[in-house]
Amino acid sequence: MAIAEREEVSRGLAAGHSARAITRQLGHSASTVSREIARNGGRERYRAQSAEDNARRRACRPKPAKLARHPQLRRLTQEDLDGIAAELNNRPRRIHGFRSPAEVYADLIKDGDALVP
Repeated sequence: MAIAEREEVSRGLAAGHSARAITRQLGHSASTVSREIARNGGRERYRAQSAEDNARRRACRPKPAKLARHPQLRRLTQEDLDGIAAELNNRPRRIHGFRSPAEVYADLIKDGDALVP
């Protein structure tokens, strides 16, 4: 969220508007605005500049890569990943009438409905 949007949130709260009303004005989802307000002091203590400072501080902190945090992921090989993808693509799904995504895609290709690059 940009500082100008945070200022709008602050003005909206000061005017007594609900998070949903502020959301309509900004074009963000209600959950985005609600989380922004909650993580930066709530309705009574929200300040745009403090929220901006907090957001910058959170964004700049050192974030270890996912592979650095999860050694079990580092042990996966491409063969392992291909096996996982094959298992997921060949598992029947209720949304597809208990057919697998691979079967649905094969039918789309056969009928010429699939977007193939």
